[in-house]
Amino acid sequence: MHALTDLYHQGDNLGYSRPEFEKLHISDIDPFQSPDEIQASLRTVLEEGIAEFEVQHVTKRGEIRDVRIITKVVNLSGRTLLHTIWRDITGKRRALNDLQEAKAWSESLIAALSDGVSVQDTNLKVLFQNKVHKNLLGEHQSEYCYQAYDHREDRCEDCPVAKSLLDGRIHRTERSNPFPEGIRHFEITASPVKDSEGKIIAGLEVVREITDRKQAEKALHLSVNLTTQLLAFSRGGKPIKKKTDLRLVIENAVKFALSGSNVDSLPCLNEGAYIEISVQDSGIGIPKHFLPKIFDPYFTTKEKGSGLGLATSYSIVANHGGMIDVSTEIGNGTIFSVYLPAIKEKFVSSASPADNSAARRGKILVMDDEELIRDLAEELIITLGHEVEVAKNGEAALEMYQRALEGGNPFDAVILDLTIRGGLGGIETNKRLQAMDPKVKTVVSSGYSDDAMLSGYPASGFKACLKKPYGMDELRRILNALLTEKSG
Repeated sequence: MHALTDLYHQGDNLGYSRPEFEKLHISDIDPFQSPDEIQASLRTVLEEGIAEFEVQHVTKRGEIRDVRIITKVVNLSGRTLLHTIWRDITGKRRALNDLQEAKAWSESLIAALSDGVSVQDTNLKVLFQNKVHKNLLGEHQSEYCYQAYDHREDRCEDCPVAKSLLDGRIHRTERSNPFPEGIRHFEITASPVKDSEGKIIAGLEVVREITDRKQAEKALHLSVNLTTQLLAFSRGGKPIKKKTDLRLVIENAVKFALSGSNVDSLPCLNEGAYIEISVQDSGIGIPKHFLPKIFDPYFTTKEKGSGLGLATSYSIVANHGGMIDVSTEIGNGTIFSVYLPAIKEKFVSSASPADNSAARRGKILVMDDEELIRDLAEELIITLGHEVEVAKNGEAALEMYQRALEGGNPFDAVILDLTIRGGLGGIETNKRLQAMDPKVKTVVSSGYSDDAMLSGYPASGFKACLKKPYGMDELRRILNALLTEKSG
């Protein structure tokens, strides 16, 4: 039963003529199995009546083909014969090998990423996590993400993966989680995974830690604010004045100033037309011949001093209608006294529950010629739960506002950049918006606090002002106030 007879179809596939093929033995086309292995396969067929094997055959030209063999015992006229079907699966096997190699390559690539990657099915069950994702959020394969990460019974309302599964678009969000070493910030990007027919079959989640970026943004925000103030005051600009509780301001300033020093502070909040704030140190004192110069820009007696600290302080206090007095004695330290105008009205903190209460969802239009600012504002406003559209100049903003107004779905508020290069700026755009819709609510935005418009914005019909770069809390406060305000 070793001879190959009446099997010319397979012989033709292997490149043999019929006479050539009939002279061959199984070992001639299957040299990879030993005679004992071939005998064992034949015994299996005879004992069980049918068997299936996957082997490799060699063609006449020496090529190796993957073959699936199904062999069945049949009795014909008293003779025991083997009815055998050969199927060439070389292409399928190669495709499977390629797929496995591609899968292994993809998994190794994902494993090497510095970002956390997970795949979730359409029910938000975690199918896959790379090592970084497991290190960040723990191993939760085969668990539902909302139960594993947030300990909820239902999916999160702002889940970016759920949104991607629903609309097929890419969604991003930011989250902050407590860790033993402190708060860490993450950016989560979700995108849909589709099959060859375009059907969404899973969601891909990429988690990137942005703690360093957040800290850098905070530092940049503080430095930009300081630079803006210095520019404003150096040009003789006026500050935007608002009521505030000085106790918190003083406490924060003192905590910062006292770090690494042995200074004591003596705040004196006297009743009357002014509030006096006194700060006393226990240093060596200031020589009297230096006193007339201590508030001059760039004057310093320190090796690494900038000479801007007292000059900036003096300018800020003076522009708020106050003054700074100094009293010093060599060997006994120095007392600086700051006098600021006092008000009798009761102060309501901007962090009060009324101010942070949830306002209705609104439709906001943002006009700014800086793409970075437009993108940032759009992301912040979406995060706050509002609908937003952006325009790069006044002409585009007017067209968008008119279209929305005529369509019966007007904007609830418009944020206008004060200065637009090569286009209508905030002042002229606001005038035209008011002519178009007297009920329009506009907010003026600028990066220069020395512009008179920011301190006198109500006179030009603006409802509020935003000094760039503005953050989430300030934007939330202003939009909440506008959206809860009755239309006039």
